[in-house]
Amino acid sequence: MKKIVIAGGDKRMSCLAELLFNSGYSFASYAVNGGLTKDEFLCYLRENNNILLILPLPVSRDKIHLNTGKAFEDVRLSEIGECLGKSDTVAGGIIGDSRTVLSANGTKVYDYYDEKFITDNARLTAQCLKFVLNENGIYDFSGKKTAITGYGRTAKAIAEFMKENGAKVLITARDPHALADAVKKGYSICLLRDYDCIAHDADILINTVPAEIIDKNILSRLRKDVLLIDIASPPFGVDIGLADSYGINAVRALGLPGKYAPEEAGRLIFKKAQPLLCKEGKMC
Repeated sequence: MKKIVIAGGDKRMSCLAELLFNSGYSFASYAVNGGLTKDEFLCYLRENNNILLILPLPVSRDKIHLNTGKAFEDVRLSEIGECLGKSDTVAGGIIGDSRTVLSANGTKVYDYYDEKFITDNARLTAQCLKFVLNENGIYDFSGKKTAITGYGRTAKAIAEFMKENGAKVLITARDPHALADAVKKGYSICLLRDYDCIAHDADILINTVPAEIIDKNILSRLRKDVLLIDIASPPFGVDIGLADSYGINAVRALGLPGKYAPEEAGRLIFKKAQPLLCKEGKMC
């Protein structure tokens, strides 16, 4: 039977722990509601076989260390990989290049951040955006001119959420086909290269592109009362310090589901882990 271990992440991993416990599973943990120390964690992985290790979303923020809270010791993903073997399984979100070090000893590695998860997580991210807006003094979205950079799954979910709440949505992207789809949904559009010409009109600017596209050319044209929200992953879409120098209120809002909807976010991970648990004949 698999020995379950959960490690790292934010509040959604704490909620995952609660779901596992309430479903009758026993497990060890690191950097989740306390649990093992770093040395105990690595020792447990090294001395046990047939482990199912569930890692957070994202697995790492710097592609080197496990994503954990500041209160816990840094653990290199390579250290984790060295302690695992062929009988073990790792499940994590946005594993990317980390797969190599995690599977170094033949360990099976699964990325639960698949199409279904991405869509569900994007919808949850959009719903959580209202808390960021509220915290920055925006409670009524009706008529708010909201510019969104990018048109991936998260941007689409945010655009739909803002439109449903009365905002006037502008989508800016590089791909003309993406913009054509945005037009069908009733959004205003512009190409990203032309964005600086109309950026000054936005009440709210939401970046979803993980590249520094909100440069000084755009920042210098933004209204001083605009709210700039960057939800993109590293290297992010805006230099917060530079935005501040232009008098722009810029907010970096990462991991919104983990912060504002950890129960629902934890349940998404639990659902993706269940098939791996079921393979061992445990409760499903």
